[in-house]
Amino acid sequence: ANAFGRTGRRVYLECTTSIERGRIWQEVKQGTDSRIARPCPHCGVYVTPERENLNGWQGADSEQQAADQASWFCPNPECGEAWTEAERLDAAKRSVLVHRGQEVTPEGEVVGEVPATQTFGLRWSAIDNPFATAADLGAAEWKAARDRDRENAEKKMRQFFWTLPYEPPDVDLTPLDPTEIATRHRGNKKGIVPA
Repeated sequence: ANAFGRTGRRVYLECTTSIERGRIWQEVKQGTDSRIARPCPHCGVYVTPERENLNGWQGADSEQQAADQASWFCPNPECGEAWTEAERLDAAKRSVLVHRGQEVTPEGEVVGEVPATQTFGLRWSAIDNPFATAADLGAAEWKAARDRDRENAEKKMRQFFWTLPYEPPDVDLTPLDPTEIATRHRGNKKGIVPA
């Protein structure tokens, strides 16, 4: 990359997110931190629905019921209306790219300065995937919420569906001190199995 100088080089990185300190998340956040905004079919406000805007699946008694009840809802607090799949796909056709610090006017014009960075960092999520319906996502969320390995299921949902860094659980660790460990030695010699 150094052979092309600052203006001529391009480095492309594509990956799932890992943790907040991970390379991809840092590149996105320190770069343009771009997102895809689309107009709500009900209120017209340009929004970027997130995981918390996929609802209806939470109270389901079965995976099928979760799929049947799942819908995207407008994140605009003054609206909150449910979207059909046809409305979601139509809104995607009228979507715009918005960088950190920018806003979208009701007419769909992006206003505001582009961040002063050479890194274009785009996060796209399940709402942007035309191959995954709200039903697919609702069923996947329902299954993940009931998985035996809940932590791993949550990690999978965050990283592969929602493009969010995994938030590992808080664990209190006691740092190991080699001197302290050496004082616990019981006098057994190397190669000798204790009784």
